[in-house]
Amino acid sequence: MTEIDDPRDLIADAAMDILRDRGALTTEEWGRLLAEAGHGSASEMEQLVELFDEHGLGFLPDGRNLALEPLLEGRMLTHRLTATEIAADILDANPDLTPLTGFALDPERDKWGVLSIG
Repeated sequence: MTEIDDPRDLIADAAMDILRDRGALTTEEWGRLLAEAGHGSASEMEQLVELFDEHGLGFLPDGRNLALEPLLEGRMLTHRLTATEIAADILDANPDLTPLTGFALDPERDKWGVLSIG
């Protein structure tokens, strides 16, 4: 027996692919592009994306939606270790790295991770 994909997952994947490809979009633009890709009407897709709570979805102050992964791709981030972190062999992500821990700790995202130097 073959596993059938949940249509909601297919739309969520398509929606995030659009943001990765197009960059930041308003809800209206995003819904229209999903509709043009054959996922329903523009108004249905606008309502759907307003409710999205996808990993890697971010929001700009002007109300646009964006995929966070492309912002981090190819970037090297640094963090100055404290003596306590070195002694404990633990990285304290709070506060400067906290927004990134979702990427670093998500096992489905093997391209994101924490570099350990020791």
